[in-house]
Amino acid sequence: MPYLKKSKIAPKVSYRPEQNLCPFCQNILKRDHILWRKYLIFSTGPQVVTTWAYRCSAVGCPGAKTDYHSAKAEKLHLRKHRFSRELIVRMTLLKKQHINNRRTQSAA
Repeated sequence: MPYLKKSKIAPKVSYRPEQNLCPFCQNILKRDHILWRKYLIFSTGPQVVTTWAYRCSAVGCPGAKTDYHSAKAEKLHLRKHRFSRELIVRMTLLKKQHINNRRTQSAA
């Protein structure tokens, strides 16, 4: 498998917050900066996942310094890991099935 950071074949996916309006002043949130970008490996293949932070652009808004980001994107990965949460869970279940199969075969 090619080195993912240099790979051009990995599809790119961007996430924005689920809410579009500032909860304080009801203005539309504007894209501010990239919160994180990771090269994640899923069971379907690698993807470049980007999460954008949005902020309120109103000058006097009390929530102008608050970053809003996607909860859906946060559920995709585990901190400091290159593998997606979905792939880690799948591998854990396969490992448990393998151990259980070995136990039943040795008991028979």
